[in-house]
Amino acid sequence: MFTLLGPPCHLVNASDIEELERIVLEMPISLVFCEFPSNPLLISPDLKRLRALADNHNFLVMLDVTLANFINLRGLDVADIVVTSLTKIFSGQSDVMGGCVVLPKRSKYHFLLKARQQSTYEDTLYCRDTLILLRNSQDLKQRALTINSNALKLAHLLSKSSLIQKVNYPKFITPDLYQAFMARDGGYGGVMSIQFKLPSEAINFYNTLALPKGMSIGANFTLVAPFAVLAYPDDTEFAMHHGINPFLVRISVGIEPYAMLESSITAALGTIPHMP
Repeated sequence: MFTLLGPPCHLVNASDIEELERIVLEMPISLVFCEFPSNPLLISPDLKRLRALADNHNFLVMLDVTLANFINLRGLDVADIVVTSLTKIFSGQSDVMGGCVVLPKRSKYHFLLKARQQSTYEDTLYCRDTLILLRNSQDLKQRALTINSNALKLAHLLSKSSLIQKVNYPKFITPDLYQAFMARDGGYGGVMSIQFKLPSEAINFYNTLALPKGMSIGANFTLVAPFAVLAYPDDTEFAMHHGINPFLVRISVGIEPYAMLESSITAALGTIPHMP
């Protein structure tokens, strides 16, 4: 148990619902917050099992779908609260910030949450930011489908490299749990992370890759980040305890022509010396 802001919290890996079951048997909890899929390992939690656990123990389920986005998912009323960033793929242009909260009507807590929202909500979004979000989001579905296609091809390309130990991508990581909520014409999103067999290979790949570098995701242009180095610079043991390799490379795929992305990735992989 730890405290950052607000009441004490438990941090549970997305794939370890048995640990969550143990916790709720020992003490009452108010809410479970989870990403679908998780960042940066792209693990999809078992939402149906989580919903049943919440119903049995009377806690709320809050779901963050930023990595997958609304275009790719359905059936999200399994949660009581659904949130997503509007800064990421919804905008795509990386020139505005915003967020979104959805209160599914099928939740037994809907009217309680709606009343609380109406009594406490403050509209702090600048009017011109609203107009920019509206403008940027007009082609959201088209961009999301292009990103899905690019990312899926790229994930398969990377998975074939003898230098890479693992590609974390929803199609490869807990695919059944993700596909249970995937829209008919949706896909797996544009975010993946790759773990090289050797740290030196990850460093060489990142340093030679001719693509933009940055920690954001969901931009119209591809962004690459050494996730653990930037997210946990002073606590690599914490990251490793939760399965995040210190040399993990996260890629947020954009809408560039796939041939350009493939060429850049292949060229960077080609600079890595092959060990005998």
